[in-house]
Amino acid sequence: ITPTGTITEHPLPSPGSQPWEICSGADGALWFSELGANRAGRITTDGTITEVTLAGFDLSHTEGIVCDRSQGVWASMPGIGSRLVRLSGPGAPSYSPPLDGLAAGFAFSRLHRAYFTTYLFSTVEIGRLHPDSGAVPMRFPRPFTGTALQFLLDHDGDLWWIDGGQ
Repeated sequence: ITPTGTITEHPLPSPGSQPWEICSGADGALWFSELGANRAGRITTDGTITEVTLAGFDLSHTEGIVCDRSQGVWASMPGIGSRLVRLSGPGAPSYSPPLDGLAAGFAFSRLHRAYFTTYLFSTVEIGRLHPDSGAVPMRFPRPFTGTALQFLLDHDGDLWWIDGGQ
C-alpha cells in the first residue's frame, strides 16, 4: 500500500498456499510464511517472488516468521515433529531438532537472540534459539486456553505475549 492508498497485489506461484506472517529482511526484501504449503517466500519491492521449499515433516507448514538485522530469517513449522527453520544464510534451509510441542511465535532481542514459543495441551514453553546448537527450551509452563500464542520483546528486553483465550 502506497502512502496515497494504492494497493498492488502479487499472486503467489504455489497454488493453495496462504500467506500468513511477514517480516522485513535486512536487504529490504520481505519474507512471508505460507500456510497450506511446505514453503516460505521472499518478495522484493518490485514484486519478484522466490519461494523456499522446505522438508515435508508430518503435517508441517510455515507459520511464524521473523527477520533479524544480521540477515537471518527464521520460520516456525508447527505440526508433528515441530521445528524451527533458518530460511537464509549459508546452508539454508537448515532445521532445528524436533521440539516438544507446536512451534508458534518468534521474536528477536536487541542482542540478536531469537526467542520462540511452543504449546501443547496445557503447557506453553518459551525457548531461545542458539544458531549453532539449535533450540534450547527454557521451561515456562502455564495454563493455555487460547489458540495461537504470539509474543515480542520490548525495548527494555521484557517479554510480552498474547494468549487469545485469556
